[in-house]
Parts: sequence; C-alpha cells; structure tokens
Amino acid sequence: MEFYEKAMVETPSAITAFNIAMQYKFTDNEKYQNYIQKAIEFDENHNPSLFNYSKILKQKGKKEEADILINKAFNNWKIKFENETLQKSDYSWFASCAEELGKIEFAEQIKEAAPKEEDEKLYNFKNLTEIKQENGLIKL
Repeated sequence: MEFYEKAMVETPSAITAFNIAMQYKFTDNEKYQNYIQKAIEFDENHNPSLFNYSKILKQKGKKEEADILINKAFNNWKIKFENETLQKSDYSWFASCAEELGKIEFAEQIKEAAPKEEDEKLYNFKNLTEIKQENGLIKL
C-alpha cells in the first residue's frame, strides 16, 4: 500500500487508484468507493472501475446509474474482445461483467478464449543439452 499511495501522489492514474481501491474492498468500504471514483475521474473508460462502481451503485439502489456504467464497461470490453485486443487480465473481468448482466453463455465464451497459462515443466524437450565426448555440448 505504501508504494501505491506514493505512486498516487507522484503520478496519479486510474490504474493506481483502482489498485488501491481493491486493497480496501473488504476492509474499508468508504476508501474503496472513493478510490474507484477517483479511477473513473482519471479515466472514464477504465472498465474494471466502471464495473466495480456499478456494483456499488446497484447495492445503493441506484439501478439506472449502475446499468449505464456496467453496460459501458461491457461494450468497451466487447469491442476489444472482437478486435482481439483484450489484455490478459481483462478476460476475467469481462467474463464477470457478462455474468453480472446475465450473459452466461457469452461469459463462458470469454473464459474459453482467455489465454491459457503454460506451465513450465522441469522437463522441457526444447531445452535439453546432450553431452558427447568428441564434440562437447550440443543443444537438441
């Protein structure tokens, strides 16, 4: 938190404000909400902030405002999804947004399209070295 808050003072941004907000999500609702709002002030198209703030508004009974924000985030992400320009971290947020809107099948499609983690194994055939006495080391 110390580094996030220092970054917020030196070079404030939507991403930094959002990261701070997420640190407060379950411990300090007021700070969580304030930092989410700051993130949106810095970037009105910061989708994770729009999505999270829509959930705050929905809890407060402000359904129309919440619907506007969540649909804005959804549409922004959908354009990136269709253009194949989503960041790796956007897939899970976008899927959650789709689920929140009741678009369960589309959320599954988003999850399936997400880049898969490639586990590095201890044994990697492409990175083997063979020792031959007459020629020394040879990369396979």
